[in-house]
Amino acid sequence: AASGPRVLDFAPILRHGALPLNDLLRRLLALAREALGAEVEIEFALTADPKRRRPARFGFLQVRPMLVGGARVIVEATLPEVAPDMSQGSHFFHNLISFEVKYLFVPHGAAPGIDWAWLDTQPALAETDFLRWVRSASPLEIAVDGTSGKAVVIRDA
Repeated sequence: AASGPRVLDFAPILRHGALPLNDLLRRLLALAREALGAEVEIEFALTADPKRRRPARFGFLQVRPMLVGGARVIVEATLPEVAPDMSQGSHFFHNLISFEVKYLFVPHGAAPGIDWAWLDTQPALAETDFLRWVRSASPLEIAVDGTSGKAVVIRDA
């Protein structure tokens, strides 16, 4: 057996069409792109065991918009009726770190919370049922303490 790290990819499945994975991924990406109104990345799991002739299982784990060019901070916030887990995945956090983008997760009801009224007054660059992208007229000051897990966003009054 060869030593060293192993690399897993889906090339044989995609190339030989053993499973309709390529078509499925294209369809999921198109649906997610339409729903979020932006390019997306998806995370999935696949269990395939052709030697035992068991049916393959596909698990759709999560979807999120691709990092917006020039973003300095991404804030994920839950709503009272929708409380998903925060984004996860090493590739997501690798992108944040490499592009020096700060990431904040704010559960609904957290104090001091988000100034939704102020955000509603900002013009939307893009908006869907699940996403609203705004740009403030003046820069925001953002301080993040990764050790304590605390952050503050300060805007002009």
